[in-house]
Amino acid sequence: MENIRFHRKLQESVDSNQTFVYKAHNDPGVLRELALSSKIAVFSSGGVGSSYALYTQDYDSLQQCPECEIDRYQPFFQLSPTEIVQLKTHMKSFGIIRRCCGLQMSKYEMQRLHGCNVTKYMGRSSYPNCEQYSAEEMRAIEDVLAASPVPFRFASPEYNWEKPGDCARFKDEIVVKGKGFNGKPFVGCIDL
Repeated sequence: MENIRFHRKLQESVDSNQTFVYKAHNDPGVLRELALSSKIAVFSSGGVGSSYALYTQDYDSLQQCPECEIDRYQPFFQLSPTEIVQLKTHMKSFGIIRRCCGLQMSKYEMQRLHGCNVTKYMGRSSYPNCEQYSAEEMRAIEDVLAASPVPFRFASPEYNWEKPGDCARFKDEIVVKGKGFNGKPFVGCIDL
């Protein structure tokens, strides 16, 4: 049933010539069909769609410099220098908030906020280093993202940032109320 809804929603976007971005963990066939018929452009992060993508991101490069990915997309979208700056600013703020804020934040940050020892993970490229941002700095990052000219919305605002002030609210839910991933009770410190 979910595949039918996804197919219908995707086809409606294509038929109405809307600009859209979908994140997919699997392809019921419609993405491949539309990409091969040149009705959509597929960009991949190495999973779904890699075999028919116009461009596939390299995970390690993306981890090291998410904003650098914008330069690689420039030729596909003929982005102006101003648009590149806007997108890089947006993606930098978005990346910090995505990893350090909300009930779907980095697993390392979730563990750290619950008092777990995360020292052994700090050298990993996937470690978000959220502890480097004070509450005031996080609020400033939220304000930058909220003022971004790049349109966006999170699919699940009950779990993810939507507006300035949400990071402090989510941190309270995690630290004070003991919530874990997706708002479920925190199960304790685990080896990641």
